[in-house]
Amino acid sequence: MKERLNEVTAFAEGWKDKPRARVVEEIASYLVETQKEIDPYTLLLGDDGEIYDPITGEPVEKSIEKDSYLGSLESQAFDKIKLWNVGKEKGLVFWISPPHPERSTFTKIIVSEITKEENSRGLFNRSILLNINKNEVVDLAKDLSLQNGKILTINSPEELRSQPVFIDDVELDWIDYLGVRTNEKGILQKIITGEDLKIKEKEVQTAQIMYEQIFGHDTRTFGFDDERVKEAVKKAADRGSFGSFGPSCPPARSRRTAFGAFSESSSEAFFNCPKCGQKIPAGRGITECPNTLPNGKKCEAKKEDYPVCV
Repeated sequence: MKERLNEVTAFAEGWKDKPRARVVEEIASYLVETQKEIDPYTLLLGDDGEIYDPITGEPVEKSIEKDSYLGSLESQAFDKIKLWNVGKEKGLVFWISPPHPERSTFTKIIVSEITKEENSRGLFNRSILLNINKNEVVDLAKDLSLQNGKILTINSPEELRSQPVFIDDVELDWIDYLGVRTNEKGILQKIITGEDLKIKEKEVQTAQIMYEQIFGHDTRTFGFDDERVKEAVKKAADRGSFGSFGPSCPPARSRRTAFGAFSESSSEAFFNCPKCGQKIPAGRGITECPNTLPNGKKCEAKKEDYPVCV
């Protein structure tokens, strides 16, 4: 528990000046990642390609540092994603972060899909930790680019930090594709069943509890101290919220690199299906309720059944 206590204490320094909703999302993402689970979340897109934090309404770029080695490379990738998404109503992008001493022993891939609703565009993302080495990462990226009819010219895994892989004009079952290419079918199957969304929702509830244990109802109540953090970590550990893995992006007291900011400026919103009452992820363009009824059948309520919600 000492390692988790050190991590949360370091994170809390950066959390204390952020809005509650933002901190809750960051705590939840942190908990999910220690379990090596998939982290689903949504960002907003402007007409000019700008990427926005859905909670604060601020451009994600405002929280990015560009001066360090990783920061410089990742800011280039971030700029390419901004340019790529302008005017698009659909498309996939794979942003790959190979293993690195300052990050993780795992490869982290953020798979982002443009979503379109009546008056807005979004970027629905899944952050995934995969047990593939640097050489395998290069082969994966090259093969992914071929799915779009182009060959990605890279000479080292480090180049992937500044070069996302874009999929524009082809239909790609990327869940099946990654399952075959990475031998990680088990964790990817959770996307198909919706288990990844349920895990994230559960940890958002835990994060709400942890927030109040550390900060009170908001950070202005009494700040935080070591004893409050220690108690919050202990109770989270007792609930089984911590896994055995470390975070892929280390705690930062100020700005983060683009990859870290991109994966943490997240929000997963839900609304209740008026037919079955179960939760449906918002901001993903879902037009049919994906939930299962007690009798084992799919709910399948249509978008026209809940036009105000979607």
